[in-house]
Amino acid sequence: MAKPIAFLMTVLLSVYMAFSVSRGLVLIASESSPAKILGVAVILIPVLGSYLVYREIRFGFATARIAKLVDPDLLPMKIATDEENEAYLLAAVENAKLTPESWVAWYQVALGYHITGDRKHARESMRHAVALQSDPQIAAKAE
Repeated sequence: MAKPIAFLMTVLLSVYMAFSVSRGLVLIASESSPAKILGVAVILIPVLGSYLVYREIRFGFATARIAKLVDPDLLPMKIATDEENEAYLLAAVENAKLTPESWVAWYQVALGYHITGDRKHARESMRHAVALQSDPQIAAKAE
């Protein structure tokens, strides 16, 4: 479900970008200095937004790619108590401390943070897992 929504949002963003750039160019071509400044802003703000959307989509695809590589037996149970989730997180963090170059260990840490509700640390850990898995030298050493 997420991929079609991401595709639709990308198409809508592209249409918006085309409109913004055309309006921004019209403003830049005007005689007024404030209009020229506004024209630059009308172009730059959507470009920044597009870059941020691109980063998130790339992160999502990278996360999905490495999720297919993880042994399901290493993942937390779907139905667990808060205590079991905390225990999973603590065990995953300890494992990551012992094997800091293992992307699988960091993937488990990210899932541990996710199931305990700490989204910020979950994203940081997942980005680290993706970076480790993407680096062939580190990935080869960890396996």
